[in-house]
Amino acid sequence: STISKIGGNLDVDQAIVQDIHATVSISYTANATNSFDAGNNTNWVFPLFAGPNMYWVGGSGNWNDPSHWAFTSGGTAGSCIPGPGNDVFFDANSFTSSSQTVTMNVSNASCKSLSWTGANYTPTFASSSTANTLKIYGSVTLISAMNLSYNGSVSFEAKTSGNTITSAGKVWPISGTPEIYFNGLGGSWTFQDAFATNSIISLVNGTLNTNDQPVTCYYFESQNSNVRALNLGASTWVCTGYYWLVNNGTNLTLDAGTSTIRMTYCCYTYFYGGNKTYNNVDFEGTNYPASIQNNNTFNGTVTCSGDADFGSSNTFNGNLILSPGRTYNFAGSSTQTLSATGTLTANGTCGSYIMMSSATTGTQANITKVGGNIIVDNTIIKYLNANVSTG
Repeated sequence: STISKIGGNLDVDQAIVQDIHATVSISYTANATNSFDAGNNTNWVFPLFAGPNMYWVGGSGNWNDPSHWAFTSGGTAGSCIPGPGNDVFFDANSFTSSSQTVTMNVSNASCKSLSWTGANYTPTFASSSTANTLKIYGSVTLISAMNLSYNGSVSFEAKTSGNTITSAGKVWPISGTPEIYFNGLGGSWTFQDAFATNSIISLVNGTLNTNDQPVTCYYFESQNSNVRALNLGASTWVCTGYYWLVNNGTNLTLDAGTSTIRMTYCCYTYFYGGNKTYNNVDFEGTNYPASIQNNNTFNGTVTCSGDADFGSSNTFNGNLILSPGRTYNFAGSSTQTLSATGTLTANGTCGSYIMMSSATTGTQANITKVGGNIIVDNTIIKYLNANVSTG
């Protein structure tokens, strides 16, 4: 959006500024004193600003209550609440007894880094509503000796690299509309241990490094054309819901490494891979078909425990495993390519045949093997053209 000033300066103080283009007359300026540059701003002058550390004091209370925030550990409170430039700490002087709770009670809260290191008495971090949103512009450190019942949205908004997330075995208990967002222009985050949420992980901007750590979410999405990256390393990523949603893979760099993606939902499962390269992918649901879309490449093993619809062409550099008693439909005129290292395992039994068919009656789908043979056993085949090359 644009704010235009004709004659004179444009001045703001103690503001969070994001996505704002300032236009002012020549020789004048747009000044953002004591303010935070949240990204994608033009023509603003942000004087150097580093907010002081802020410490929670006084036991149970609401996030937006200044009487619980001090500038020193155990210090005098009452001046202000955290903003995106403030590192916040819950430490040994924050709580005085067990069963004390910090409640997020506002729709748009923010801080820089968030640390619970040293907090005593097993405190709880909660929220008053699923409409609560916490924007974090730095790192997060949780501890095992705390309770996490926060169920609003969390948006990681860092604009710098090198941010870390330590979950200490805690699961973000978010479900439904609230999500976990990674949305920092130029920011990056690295998991230090297992990361888990009951909700959606949405990669909007920046770089997410799973760092070989396990990841669990309801489903994953990255549905825009922003510059962003996902580095999976050797992680096992479990989607307990129905989507891996990268239908728009523009400007997304995805390094699958040696990772495994497990789609564990019982019923309809949709894998929109965005024309990217993956390693192992397991479709574990058996009640309804898995849908595999977007012309992907798989370097590892793809296992289909239930039925599956291959709605686009794909390349398999590892093994494609189809299960006995199941039906596999391939889009008419599509081509499933088994490279020189790719194989197909389709071994039905005499009492449990595999069905392989084009999804379009009368229009063949193609299965191509580069070097070597295609061999299936106890399989019913319909409208499939096999191409076996020697190269």
